Amino acid sequence: MRAKLRRIVPLLAFILFPVFTECFSTEDGDRLEEAKAAFDSGEMGRAFRLFFPLAENGNIDAQFTVAWLYQHGRGVEQNCVEALRWYKEIEPKGDKRFYYLFGTLHETDGCGKDVEEALRWYRIAASNGSAKAQHALAKHYENGIGVEKDLATAFHWEYKAARGGSKRAQDNLAWMYWDGIGVAENIDEAVKWFTLRAEAGSTDAQCALAYFYEYGVKVWKSEARADYWYKKATRDGASPHECASARG
Repeated sequence: MRAKLRRIVPLLAFILFPVFTECFSTEDGDRLEEAKAAFDSGEMGRAFRLFFPLAENGNIDAQFTVAWLYQHGRGVEQNCVEALRWYKEIEPKGDKRFYYLFGTLHETDGCGKDVEEALRWYRIAASNGSAKAQHALAKHYENGIGVEKDLATAFHWEYKAARGGSKRAQDNLAWMYWDGIGVAENIDEAVKWFTLRAEAGSTDAQCALAYFYEYGVKVWKSEARADYWYKKATRDGASPHECASARG
């Protein structure tokens, strides 16, 4: 059931949207806003054309975006050499976002994967408080990617990332508490994190809670609570099939 209820947040939004929301420059405001609007609407070719001259003029948000677009071949042909060049342009500026995003470059298909190097940059980013890097470390330790599998260490990093605001980490932390992965099973803590995500609009968490309460899975059976979360999930965009699949 776990696999059915947990959807992967699109990589595009996970990596790039925080760049805008955390540190979107007011320089060249109109052009930046136009570029961002193109990006948000999925017009990646237009977004690249708008961001590129801003990046050449030294705007760090545009440079991050151009690097990422080259890295993933969105709106432009994938070119890892160009992505690396733009990241190196950013590095001396000391922006903390660099460490995590540069780490992702070393795990991108087509860019000569080097997991050890990616982990090195994730650790630097994590030590600087990057919740995304902390979550990345957690998943590597949970799955034994580039490191020896260590569920306790995975939980350590996931907890930090969840506390730091990573939605992906919060989703996974709820399941770690629920299933006792890397930590003793703690249903109260699991329900707390599921509820946090459910109240924030996660239909996965809403459907999960509804299922648990409907069938009394590790919690007191409550038709009222199950009905509440099923209805909220539907209102928040879950399809009837999607939430019904949680019922088994």
